[in-house]
Amino acid sequence: MTNRKSMLQLVSLLKPYRRKVVLILLLLICSSGINLLIPLISKDIMDKGFLLGDYPLLLRLVILTCILQLLNIMIQIITEYQRTKIANNIQYNLQEKAFDHIMKLENSYFTHINTTELLGRIDTDIQYMQSICNGSLFYVITQCASMIGGMIGLLILNYKLTAIVLLFVPFKYFIVKQNAKIRKRYMNEFIATSSGFAGWFADCVDGIKEVKIFQILSNKKKEFKELYQKQLHAQIKLDMLVQYNSAVDNGLIDVLMLIIYILGGKMVLDCQTTIGELFTFITYSVYVTGPISYILNIGFNLSSALPSVNRYNEFLQQPTEITPTK
Repeated sequence: MTNRKSMLQLVSLLKPYRRKVVLILLLLICSSGINLLIPLISKDIMDKGFLLGDYPLLLRLVILTCILQLLNIMIQIITEYQRTKIANNIQYNLQEKAFDHIMKLENSYFTHINTTELLGRIDTDIQYMQSICNGSLFYVITQCASMIGGMIGLLILNYKLTAIVLLFVPFKYFIVKQNAKIRKRYMNEFIATSSGFAGWFADCVDGIKEVKIFQILSNKKKEFKELYQKQLHAQIKLDMLVQYNSAVDNGLIDVLMLIIYILGGKMVLDCQTTIGELFTFITYSVYVTGPISYILNIGFNLSSALPSVNRYNEFLQQPTEITPTK
């Protein structure tokens, strides 16, 4: 099965919930709009409220910010509730379909497969397939909206500093892209070692009588240590890569902020911009550069579910017993 076909089947899991998906996307876009509006209000709080000493205006803007923050929290709660309902329904439907198929399988099928390993693999595949409805897939829409809105805000505030951000974007994209390739390789290694250990463990449990009869427990312990250490090593490599990527991502953002502080501070001293505009510009810079890693990783997260789609469909294609007609 091609990746394109598998991806279409994965996305098709959301079709029965089209209205709820549209509602979630609209709510997330509203949330992005609020997040883009708040920095502009903060700019006026700084420039007109604090620096110009307009306390009544400052008070009104602070109250408006609080209202927008509360509204944003309500939107996030509603969004998460709807998303969780969709995810649980998808999981239930996939589990039900798998259970019905297991009950109809030919008896000969179970003589050639480890039942524990089969059930574990089905459960794992369903968890991966359910990822089509996790928060990251929906939030990538808001991240794209934030990038577009943030870029517009940058151009309005200061087109000179915007050029620096635009130069920074492809550089960060290249770094994140290379790290994503390494992460994919490490993830494949971890999945392979985990599957190998799970299969070996299931065989040991099924063959426990033979282990005791032939007194090969010491050999099995040695195999356990070797296989589990291999799995742990793959897990450590993956975990450390995640930490490394996070550190690099944060470091790149910090470098950009320092450059903006240096150049923007000079503009403030030369009265070419205000302090409020500078801090708002920094906020919008994060909106533009921050989602790059997020957007690139969403493809990796979805692609990791494609093998699960293939295995799940292959399982459903196993021949079943023919129910005799009455």
